[in-house]
Amino acid sequence: MLFVLAWVFPKLAYHRDHPTVWSRLSIESSGILKLRESASVSQRLLIWGASLRMFRQSPIFGHGWGSFEIRYPIEQGKIIAEKPEFGGLRTHANNSHNELLEQLSQLGIVGFSLFAFIWGVFFYRTAKSYFAGGSLLLLGCVSAVAGFMTDNILGVTLNFPMPVMAFWAAAGIAVAESSQGEYLAVRKVHMSAALKIVLAALTVFFIKKQADYFKGEMSYFSGFAASRRGNIKQAAEDCLKSWQYYAWNTDNNYELGNCYMRLGQYDKAVWAYKEALKANPGYDEIYYNLAIAYQSMGALDDAEKNYREAAAINPVSAEYFLALGNHYLRNEKTKDIKKAEEFYLRAFELKPDSADIANNLAYVYMVEKNINKSYELYKKALEINPAYETAKKNLQSILPQLGIPVEKWRAKALAAVERKDFAAAEPLFRKIQEANPGDTAAIFYLGNCLTSMNRYDDAAAIYEKLVKFYPEEKNFALNLAKIYYMKGDRIKAAEFLREIYPRFPEDKEIKKFIDSLRREGVGF
Repeated sequence: MLFVLAWVFPKLAYHRDHPTVWSRLSIESSGILKLRESASVSQRLLIWGASLRMFRQSPIFGHGWGSFEIRYPIEQGKIIAEKPEFGGLRTHANNSHNELLEQLSQLGIVGFSLFAFIWGVFFYRTAKSYFAGGSLLLLGCVSAVAGFMTDNILGVTLNFPMPVMAFWAAAGIAVAESSQGEYLAVRKVHMSAALKIVLAALTVFFIKKQADYFKGEMSYFSGFAASRRGNIKQAAEDCLKSWQYYAWNTDNNYELGNCYMRLGQYDKAVWAYKEALKANPGYDEIYYNLAIAYQSMGALDDAEKNYREAAAINPVSAEYFLALGNHYLRNEKTKDIKKAEEFYLRAFELKPDSADIANNLAYVYMVEKNINKSYELYKKALEINPAYETAKKNLQSILPQLGIPVEKWRAKALAAVERKDFAAAEPLFRKIQEANPGDTAAIFYLGNCLTSMNRYDDAAAIYEKLVKFYPEEKNFALNLAKIYYMKGDRIKAAEFLREIYPRFPEDKEIKKFIDSLRREGVGF
């Protein structure tokens, strides 16, 4: 009866949409049996794997109460480095999603045995009392405690304020109901004056610390709001005041470091980021920003150390490996082309759609005289972002070395355009685009050729990409609006003109087009 109630308790305790333990298990089991991937199960496996690693590192005494949140990111990073397929499930887990594993990882066998003994006594005494004629209130409270514990085999409800208050209230009532007055005796305690003074002082100290914590939180919220408004100086002052009240707020200290960075006060930023790491050393973002602060100060060894720490905690961040590649490429003191290549390759593996990574790796290959690889990567960068000027210049410098006759193709294509032989010009402009995806002049001509051949859908795709990367280029935008009109979609043409008009408020051609649409009855 007790454990039947335990399985359905979460639905009764919260609201009808809250899943019970049984529903969680049945849904996930169904997905596993049908060979469907389950993010919920996979993420828990990742968290449980990290918990077991922590337990194996210190199986007797554990790592200490409250250490899970601090140690988890490091162990998670090691697992993801070994099994990259878990990369998409990376999380800042505050708890293990399994109370038994959490106690084992934090307290070891010794602490877990004490934990199990205490709760074993609780269930033994309450069960004995109930079967000896205990009340339904006792049964309900013990069922609630069992329900919470069962729920926390897969969840974390015991780590939130409201549920944990209900949990301890139920546990307390169960103990009182089963005690038969045994634990309710009131005893008069005789204390010396000195002990009373000590207790009073401790009480005052505790109240002051709580008040300081509250003031610190208020100052942090004020600083955070000021930062979002762009008032960075005020934000730094408020966050510093928060630190003075309570120095162990990771979020506040991190925000303070960010404010100092934006103010160009790099030495203060380093101090603030270190304070954040004192409070919680498990955040890769803090190590990364600390590395940037050190690099801004010219402390390259310290920068490298913290870039590596960030990458170790989060081995699926392309940004961190890109930063390490830049560290070895751009700084004369630490220049190492092979190491730069290694980190850029890792970054590109993680984020193959990054124009910056492709460009930097292409440059490394160019330095190494591997022109073919360099060319392909510059092309990749420009396929991702045709407006990437650095990649454009570098690719154009490579074309003659590869013997690609882009200018000959261009001359022939322009001659065909002069003859209005757009069918002959189109494949030539496409060859130029394929050879250099950043050649916007050729791409624009290609769009014009397609328009002249009444291939409006193909032309629209060309112009839309140009407008995406060159929003301030009027001719690209105007031609796209004309294409929508030629396709017969006057509403879309009008909407697009309305969108671009603020960028070109004085342009006569755009005004003329808008006026013509108004005369046709298309409203603006």
